[in-house]
Amino acid sequence: MIKLIWCEDNNHGIAKNNNIPWSIPDELNHFKDATTNHPIIMGYNTYNVINKNLDNQAKIIISKKHQHELKNKNELFLYSDLKKALIDFNIVDLFIIGGKKTIENGLKYADQLVISKLKDNYDCDLFVNVNYDDFSLVDTKQYDSFKVEYWNRKPNTKKPEDLIEELNINLNDDFLNLSFKHFSGPFDLLLHLIKDKKMDIMSLDLFELTNQYFAYINKNIINLDQVSDYLYMACELLRIKSDLSIPNFEDENKIDLNNDDERDRIVKRIIEYKRYSELLPSLQKMQLERFSLFAKEEDDWDVFKLTSNDLLEAPLPDYVNPKKLKKAMERVFEKLKIKTITEHKIVIEELSIEDVKAEILAIIKKLLNDQYERYVDLEEIFSQIDPKKFTIRYFVTTFVCLLMLVREQKIDLSQKQDDESISACLVDPAKIVQTQESIQEVIERQQQDELELKESMKKLQEERKQSFFKQREEYLKKKYGEYYVSREDYHKLTPEEKINIRINQRKIDEQEKLNKAKAQNLLDENNEIIDLKAKKPSAKQILYEADLIVQQLDDLINDKQEDYDSEAKLEALHTGLIKLDDEDNQEVNNIEEQNELE
Repeated sequence: MIKLIWCEDNNHGIAKNNNIPWSIPDELNHFKDATTNHPIIMGYNTYNVINKNLDNQAKIIISKKHQHELKNKNELFLYSDLKKALIDFNIVDLFIIGGKKTIENGLKYADQLVISKLKDNYDCDLFVNVNYDDFSLVDTKQYDSFKVEYWNRKPNTKKPEDLIEELNINLNDDFLNLSFKHFSGPFDLLLHLIKDKKMDIMSLDLFELTNQYFAYINKNIINLDQVSDYLYMACELLRIKSDLSIPNFEDENKIDLNNDDERDRIVKRIIEYKRYSELLPSLQKMQLERFSLFAKEEDDWDVFKLTSNDLLEAPLPDYVNPKKLKKAMERVFEKLKIKTITEHKIVIEELSIEDVKAEILAIIKKLLNDQYERYVDLEEIFSQIDPKKFTIRYFVTTFVCLLMLVREQKIDLSQKQDDESISACLVDPAKIVQTQESIQEVIERQQQDELELKESMKKLQEERKQSFFKQREEYLKKKYGEYYVSREDYHKLTPEEKINIRINQRKIDEQEKLNKAKAQNLLDENNEIIDLKAKKPSAKQILYEADLIVQQLDDLINDKQEDYDSEAKLEALHTGLIKLDDEDNQEVNNIEEQNELE
């Protein structure tokens, strides 16, 4: 239940100069009796004024500007939005205690108003505006200098639909709420209060806590992670109480309840849990919103690429080919690299283009004796440079300086054939034709090109944006039909019409998901049929396999016939041998009889 509690004078004033102008012990005791062991929600100024009178409760601060200032205070729960705090703590009775803005924002969510009305006027400069049309007075208690009115929300009035939906989602979860003599609320909040020394653990009935936990376990619970988390919290409570009941003075490393490290560790865990729980509804909402968005097309990065017409600097003369110059410079560099003995030392030095350019020009003038019609080879120019400073970095800088000298028409480069080296000569000032842009003109042209590029990109982005919105609007019109409304028309609808639109759109989304699932099932079935047809053998393949089987049978029959013929031959041979044996025996008998007669 969400309750609002505050004190006001007879002119509905609640504060003066950001402070409470009265000090009434009975009223303060009434406030403590009502809010003890319950979370309280307040603004930043209210916290600074009344913090010293608060104890044994979770403090929730609603502030956008002062979160950085309060983030190190572990006893506080910081929120930038009142509704998020109400959703996270909706499973327990909580109180909104001030100030003016927090009370007025909480009226639409309140179930009960508890108002202490003083008899005197304290010249307050801050007043709270309350519309009592949605509430009815149910009870009044009289005190010596004030009275307390209890207002309950009327049954026929409703809270904002968005909060009711979020609260119903959270209330459907199976939270373990404990109920003791001095505490009523969730398990993790109880552990936080004990760890932060806002509640005496010695007054906690662990037997009753265990019974309530078993009753929670015996219910039809699916979320085993939540059950294990609460079991861990219960073990923490048992450990803390056992340490206090039977202290071990011999163990110096025993963790004391007064140890800030132990307290900070548990508080940080609870704060991290709070952050996740605070962020989860936003992520779920973002996920639902993303389902209705149209995917953005990929950007065409070709528009950012430079073309041959995009010149960042003034061009070289037509007769100077940078590619040929580059090849010739590479050949010169390779020759000098072979001649120079390199030392593997890392030397960091700054090279000035102006200095190198002046050095190269001085070498050319020295070799040509300031004559304009003579040429000198690049290899000869580089041979005049000190080998100790001749590095790749210096060589690249020299290459750039040569191009700059050509552009400034101080030297000219010549090459008869591609495979020959390049020669340089001095340009006669009398023959210089001023055809190049000045430095100021180059800068102005570049700035103008950048402006035109920015304008074209801005125009292109705007066209893509309009095209995207148009495609998205056509897609949503086709998808939702008569239940599609534009953003402008949506803001003009009544709350009931908005709810009706959202309900119908969700039905269409669900039907679309079902259609996609059916289409996928049909596609899978068709693929299975195609696979079966692919596996079915053709008539030609069947005939080929039949021929193979017939050929195998013929070979088998031939093998059997050969076996039969072999057996017949063996039998005939055996019969012939027997006959020969009989004839031999007869001849032997005849010889023996003849010998006997003789």
